[in-house]
Amino acid sequence: MASSAIGKGISPAVDVSFAGHGLSEIENPGRALCLARLPAAKYFCDAASAWTEAPVDSNYFTALAALSGSAIGGLTSFCGSWLSLRSQLKMQLRLDDKMRRQELYRIFVEEASRLFIDGLTRDTPELSKTIALYALISRMRVLSSQRVIEEAHKVARMIVESYAEPNLTFDDLRTMMNEDHLDPLRGFSQACRDELGPLVPA
Repeated sequence: MASSAIGKGISPAVDVSFAGHGLSEIENPGRALCLARLPAAKYFCDAASAWTEAPVDSNYFTALAALSGSAIGGLTSFCGSWLSLRSQLKMQLRLDDKMRRQELYRIFVEEASRLFIDGLTRDTPELSKTIALYALISRMRVLSSQRVIEEAHKVARMIVESYAEPNLTFDDLRTMMNEDHLDPLRGFSQACRDELGPLVPA
């Protein structure tokens, strides 16, 4: 036996070390040579063989399926919550933006109305109030559409030009109102309405 091993290039110690395990270098010379060089690999090879040959318990598949279902259910719930929160946040941002614009337009309409009546009945404008009106227009350049800004400029120019015209009496104002000529903010109001309409949530 030893001479046979030497002839094959394997030391006699190989056959002696595996004689008690029913192994033969003739039957599996590669494994014998591997185990001769790396004795610790024997345990790994035996454990791998036992694991692959052992019957698989069906409870493992049941447990794995249950864990997979729980993970998928949790992920679905998380995605649904995230989408709902994202939608609510976008809705809130749109409502906040709409409220800021509504407040800005309300102030502009009130100030422009006072200045327009003042310009029709007086010759000297109040510069501080006129400058404040243009300050509101500057804020609109940040928040508003181009159409709203243009309509606001028309209102401001109309107010400034009204101071250069002859002063009107109360009867003149009543006549203008009856003829529907005393409404310099109509175009601006319509532009604001068209702009704020799409911001209303459905």
